[in-house]
Amino acid sequence: MSRKTQQPRPGDPRVLLDEVGIASVVWNRFRLKTAFQLAYRHETGRLRPFAVEGRALPCLDGVAIAPALFGPAVPPEDKPLLARLERAMHVENLGSAAATDLVLFLDYPADMGERIDIAAEARDLVDRIDAAGLDAGQVVWMIAAEAGTDAAEMRFLADAIRNEGMSVGLDENGPLFSAPEVYAALSPSFVRVGSARLANGGPPEMTGLMRALFGVLRSRGALVIVSGIADPGTLDLALSIGADAVQGNFVSRPALAGAQVELLPLDAKRMVAQTGTVVPLFA
Repeated sequence: MSRKTQQPRPGDPRVLLDEVGIASVVWNRFRLKTAFQLAYRHETGRLRPFAVEGRALPCLDGVAIAPALFGPAVPPEDKPLLARLERAMHVENLGSAAATDLVLFLDYPADMGERIDIAAEARDLVDRIDAAGLDAGQVVWMIAAEAGTDAAEMRFLADAIRNEGMSVGLDENGPLFSAPEVYAALSPSFVRVGSARLANGGPPEMTGLMRALFGVLRSRGALVIVSGIADPGTLDLALSIGADAVQGNFVSRPALAGAQVELLPLDAKRMVAQTGTVVPLFA
């Protein structure tokens, strides 16, 4: 019997809609809510919002907690289904938002335990995308670099997603960059690099290496996003070495689904000239 036709067991996670149509995932004493963080494309001195990353903000008995506290509370056997429902929740909530033309980044994390049936989920997610009034081409699965190193497995994953009209991205936030065969297998349309990789204040040769890497990725058709921008210096460095897009609390903080978010372009020079660092409330 498939997961769709099984009767839910007590304690199984499920997606619920509130009275205004905002979706959340309920599992035991936890409720997961969508928080959207904008990503901005760099275009001739302007930062234009073009995408959102869907994040799951966990609450325990109605009180928000750090995601780092939620992860260890989830048994390995429940992680694949929870991750699947989180992605469905983000799709539902973008569909109910005013700005439904934004690209949506959905995370496919490394710590998944037993692999889910990715082809089945991709088909199910496209049904949800259609029902939400979105287009499959707006949705990008950001696959964690540590999710696998086997080229055949990564190619199967990418093919299952693309066969349903969605796009594939690679999230390079791990300790090491992915091997060339992973890039060849995924052919990502987007590559997200953590700002810690930029070596701000580090040796100049590291900056040169990152600039060269960004150029290679762009030549292969990938749009390079630098995430985790928390201060103007890192924003300046990311733009100066060729990042196509930026994301981080300094540029735009995450906002719960249903909240009003400014979608106006930003002046890159003014942003770089600011001072201070934005520290997230929950890491």
